[in-house]
Amino acid sequence: MEQTISPFAEIELQRLAPSPTNPRKTFTDLDDLAASIREQGVMQPILVRLWPDDYPTPEGRDDRPTYEIVAGERRYRAAQLAGLASIPALVRPLNTRQVLEAQIVENLQRRDVTELEEAEGYQLMMRDHGYTADQLAEKVGKSRAYIYGRLKLTALCEAVRERYRAGELDASRALLIARIPVPALQEEAAKAILEGWNGPMSYRNAARHIQDRYTLDLNKAPFDRNNAFLWLAAGDCNTCPKRTGNTPELYPDTPADVCTDPSCYATKKTNHIAQQAELHREAGFKVITGDSAKKIAPHGIYGASIGNDYVALDHKSYYGDKETTARKAIKGHDVPTVMIEDVRAGTLVPAVAKKDLDQALKASGIRVSTSSRNPRELARERARKSEQQFRRALFDAHHVAKAADAHDNNGDVLNEADLSLIARQFWARLHHDAQKVIGRMYFPEAPAESEPDAERFTKNPDYLRADYLRISAVTGMIDDLAKRALVTLLLDIALVGTLDVPTYIEDISTPLPLLAAVHRAGLNADEIRASLDAKPTKPASTPPKAAPAGGATHASKEKKPATRAKQAAPAGGKTAAKPKTQAAAAASKAKAKTSGRAAAGGKGQPTDDPPAYRCPNTLDMLEARA
Repeated sequence: MEQTISPFAEIELQRLAPSPTNPRKTFTDLDDLAASIREQGVMQPILVRLWPDDYPTPEGRDDRPTYEIVAGERRYRAAQLAGLASIPALVRPLNTRQVLEAQIVENLQRRDVTELEEAEGYQLMMRDHGYTADQLAEKVGKSRAYIYGRLKLTALCEAVRERYRAGELDASRALLIARIPVPALQEEAAKAILEGWNGPMSYRNAARHIQDRYTLDLNKAPFDRNNAFLWLAAGDCNTCPKRTGNTPELYPDTPADVCTDPSCYATKKTNHIAQQAELHREAGFKVITGDSAKKIAPHGIYGASIGNDYVALDHKSYYGDKETTARKAIKGHDVPTVMIEDVRAGTLVPAVAKKDLDQALKASGIRVSTSSRNPRELARERARKSEQQFRRALFDAHHVAKAADAHDNNGDVLNEADLSLIARQFWARLHHDAQKVIGRMYFPEAPAESEPDAERFTKNPDYLRADYLRISAVTGMIDDLAKRALVTLLLDIALVGTLDVPTYIEDISTPLPLLAAVHRAGLNADEIRASLDAKPTKPASTPPKAAPAGGATHASKEKKPATRAKQAAPAGGKTAAKPKTQAAAAASKAKAKTSGRAAAGGKGQPTDDPPAYRCPNTLDMLEARA
């Protein structure tokens, strides 16, 4: 008797069974939904059809179900948890193709469906029911590229799928791994991405890792990519589905000629080497491949030298005084050729034994060199080393002579020329900001511009031009200062580095070198602080109006009266060097090492002479040998 189907019915749960074609495998928040169903019931009917005759009885059941759940399995499971006996349902006479469409279009659009479950649904419709990617795209309202992107997830091996289902992998990184066609390599890549040195890789790092390790440029392949007989199981590379250009939907940002199967690539490379080696052996050449080639050049062949015993014939090097290849250097001489495998590139490189090459070079009148470098460069290097040795010899001899003078003259051996040298060197090593401080001290009013200065600094702000002119003026006046003025300048250079009060430390105590110098000059630090507290502090950028103590400003030798004009403007716009490091403490002559500071704020005049200061990181260059 024909069974009558009601379009709407309250169906007992025991007569229902989940659809075997439903791609959804995970169902979340069932407890919350069950609690809602207990209170309000099932608000929306599920969709069912009669259980098909060609479907087997579900595993774990003794009787065949009456209905297959097409859509609404989550509500069915929650109703079971809620203890209901039946559930409202719409019964439709659907064929299997229509069931799949409903499951794809209705179920897979829900937010709790995973990307892999969606991909498995698309795969089922295309594999078993003849859908094309374009038809699926139209059904679900997505692009063709979207469908192919989802479908690629079905290429994941089972081990990686488990890591995805466990929540270790997201869909974006899983898709990167799915593009690797070899299951063993997929597992290897998943492990590297999830268990990296610093934890799981980001998407960007994972993409870079896979590109570097599991893709290869076919344009650089050592074998003929059109050769379908190199490995019959794979065929030629141009029509291979593992070439990115043949599946552009899966590799939208990748060049077309990229192989995604390193195992296949390696097999073809090995077969190619074997074929080439056999051809060269038949031609009478000695051939070295495999482990024997790795022993000679374990990382591949990069230059003319191949290990210790061979030289590549076609790599350039220096023979005599000319850069050329060994083949051209020994042209006309018969030398046995050896074919050596480049294990990095997968090619055979023609080479000769080094001893055979040396004999051929001598026969050609070419001097055999032990170096592959340019002879002219070697000569320049020898000249530089010779000059370096000469300069060191001069330096050492000067040190000995000055040490002897210091011993004979009780340490008073620095003449004006020596002090000028020291001042110039230390001045050049000051930081630019420190040079500005001293420049403003010695030249409160900026010197007049020379013609080259005016041309060079037309577009610069006035204050930058003024500081440049001051620094140039100090540079130009050093050679003309008298001995006492040079000493004052050296003290200024030595102490200017103590003026900086860093913002990144709490302790801003006045540096001991500055306090000690002030004390030696017969000044009282407390009185100076009190005078500052009694009146407003001038802006730090304002140059001091008074000349520094000791008369250092514009001091000059009596025998050179014309030098005052020179101080006013630097000759030729000469600029001071601006290295990055300060060397103010290098002028200290003290012998005791200390790095202490005065009490916080620098208050308190020492009752005894404070310990002399020497920077622990700077050589005491002015101290003569006792």
